[in-house]
Amino acid sequence: MRQADWIGPRLAAEVAAWSGMPLRPDAQFHSIALPPTVGRVEDWVTAWAHQLAEGLMTHGAASLSTPGGSVKAWLRRPHGIRRGELRIEVAGPASSGSSVRPGLRGDDEQIRREVHDYLTVAVLDLAGM
Repeated sequence: MRQADWIGPRLAAEVAAWSGMPLRPDAQFHSIALPPTVGRVEDWVTAWAHQLAEGLMTHGAASLSTPGGSVKAWLRRPHGIRRGELRIEVAGPASSGSSVRPGLRGDDEQIRREVHDYLTVAVLDLAGM
């Protein structure tokens, strides 16, 4: 299963938060595998999310500006007992907003994957998808 073919509970909750749709207290999310033709993320979305994620992992901050708007992100890595934090701002005609993802933890690869997932949603939000 490719990373772009699933949506996990944390990402589902973030999508709900960005969409403005409240979650029911009894809502449950499960990761599901989708056929390759369903839920595919366009290559340009994946590329932009990758570009942003690499900037965050290297510099702690990254931004993407397009004619349709911008995505800005900041990453505070976990250190010792302190957990990390990801902040994302999206500004564009289709959607604007910000989110904070506290509690990041794990090794660099785990953080990179999680950051990439959240940035993919931010790019999709910017594109109005």
